[in-house]
Amino acid sequence: MSLCIVGCSGAAAQPQTFPSRAATHESATSPEALPRLRASVEELSDAPAQIDQHKLGKTLEDLAAALEPVSKAGALRLGKIAQTLNTSPADLLTHPGLLKQALDITLQALAAAHGIPSERRASYQRAVQTSSSANDAVQQLVPLSEQAEPIATALRAATDAVFLAQGGEPPFGEADTTDVPAAPLGSFKSEIEQASHDVGALSQAKWMHARVGSARVLSSLAAVIAAADRGGKLKARIDEIRFEAERLEKGDPLNFGQAGWIKTGLTNALDAWEALGYGAATAAPGWLRNARRAVANLSDKEPLTFQRGALQEACRSTVDAFAAAQDLHAP
Repeated sequence: MSLCIVGCSGAAAQPQTFPSRAATHESATSPEALPRLRASVEELSDAPAQIDQHKLGKTLEDLAAALEPVSKAGALRLGKIAQTLNTSPADLLTHPGLLKQALDITLQALAAAHGIPSERRASYQRAVQTSSSANDAVQQLVPLSEQAEPIATALRAATDAVFLAQGGEPPFGEADTTDVPAAPLGSFKSEIEQASHDVGALSQAKWMHARVGSARVLSSLAAVIAAADRGGKLKARIDEIRFEAERLEKGDPLNFGQAGWIKTGLTNALDAWEALGYGAATAAPGWLRNARRAVANLSDKEPLTFQRGALQEACRSTVDAFAAAQDLHAP
């Protein structure tokens, strides 16, 4: 069953509706956008049992207005979903799916955001990952009334990330109160083997799946580094690699920034590997130089579609550089 986003034919008029901000010509970038979003989400959080499609529609309108400086396209799509929720008949089975779509659109926009100041980057990454986990808890086949608390949590997490993206402080602090479970960590050898497997799978994948395949390679490289980083000194760099993997997996499939995200993740992986001391190991410098040349050949100014060979070589060379030092790693 396809979801209707705008203009569902035959929809009966509802007694409770909220005017479209586009219709009132209100500026989506006004200074009131962020405080209004916070107030709207607070209202939902204070009375989660009263969540319904119209209140969600109003909240999504506020979210769209606050998101516009981050992604105008995302804000427009959110606004259309809000309009549908505001005007469609009550308790349609499509409403949870529409909300899920709205949360995914927001996450895609946040994952693709750029220009985050370095001093806020770690907090922002954590907020986006928290938002992703919160979104996963919202089900598109469960009525809105039966998942009020997960919905409120997802909206609070998204609001935190939107505030951080625009230089503000997260009003709800969901990232500080939510534990994002880490992937189970295997041995150094097993993580290397998994990374090699993921590179092989990437070379065999259909091109439309290269984005997700690349995300798996980055996740595996982060796991290799975590397994070797006994003192936990490289946690920030590992988090950076995992964030690039997260935005690849959860971001907009058509985003032109994907090659740059992969390049950043692979570069961080090689930097971390050298920081662990493997760059000075016997035979390691040659492997690392080859890997860095391959990664440098990835252009962050061209779509990933036109760089299939460069992508595969960059991922393969990076994993090869890691594997070359496998025997040097003390068990």
